[in-house]
Amino acid sequence: MAAKVQVQDLEAEAAEILLKRFPEVTVKSLVVVNRDGHSYYGEHKYLLPTPYKEHADGLRDMPLRDDDIWVASFPRSGTTWTQELTWLINNDLDYDRAAASLITERYVFIE
Repeated sequence: MAAKVQVQDLEAEAAEILLKRFPEVTVKSLVVVNRDGHSYYGEHKYLLPTPYKEHADGLRDMPLRDDDIWVASFPRSGTTWTQELTWLINNDLDYDRAAASLITERYVFIE
């Protein structure tokens, strides 16, 4: 079994600066208040939201399949559009099924 992901709490001063400068986050037109803060993850200290702690080990140890498709992009570069196109291509252009479900139900968003 792989080692657990190293998690370190953010320094109080850094946490205060982040909350002051970024009091809320907009995700898919929803405004989410950033109450839970951030933590450092891994030996390189990647800064991610604190609730990621609950999923870090599972994501790290997630089994990968040969037919997995990953959409990885920069913010505001057409990620949702690419996800929709990819889903449609892999589902025989089933526009009705796509319209009947949210993209968040068809794609896991790992950030």
